[in-house]
Amino acid sequence: DGEIRGQGRAVFPDQSVYEGAFVAGRPQGTGSITFADGSTFEGDWVEGRIEGNGTAIYSNGVTYTGAFRNALHHGTGVMTGPNDYRYEGDWVDGVKQGTGTITYPDGATYTGQFVGGVRSGTGRLEMADGVIYDGAWAEGQINGEGTLTQPNGDVYSGTLVNGQRQG
Repeated sequence: DGEIRGQGRAVFPDQSVYEGAFVAGRPQGTGSITFADGSTFEGDWVEGRIEGNGTAIYSNGVTYTGAFRNALHHGTGVMTGPNDYRYEGDWVDGVKQGTGTITYPDGATYTGQFVGGVRSGTGRLEMADGVIYDGAWAEGQINGEGTLTQPNGDVYSGTLVNGQRQG
């Protein structure tokens, strides 16, 4: 009947190549795909969709290992970039959402909440130069009540707006 079952290999019209398990002619179970742009995915498939756990290596050098839903990062995972950027935490439909930790290329780290892919809620930023901010964030900016500690030991606790002290 021409339907692939069991283990096999399929080349798609866009030149992507899938190798792995098939059920009813669709990827199902464990398999890997190499896309036309050189990106790859190895992991779980459900009814022809990337679904479950796996590792994606994108053509721009970014790697993601973790949970997927409908081919999007969804659940808990780790994303690393070629420039030492690292995010470990929660994802919803391909967007950072929930709690996580980012390590930036300059050595700074942020641990806290994310909404819509940006720092929002409460979090702690530790800069490579020793500056530490622990407090409220909104739309990626320091906004609200928090504590700012300088490398020399000076401490400000109070309101900050767009990263600026208010008092």
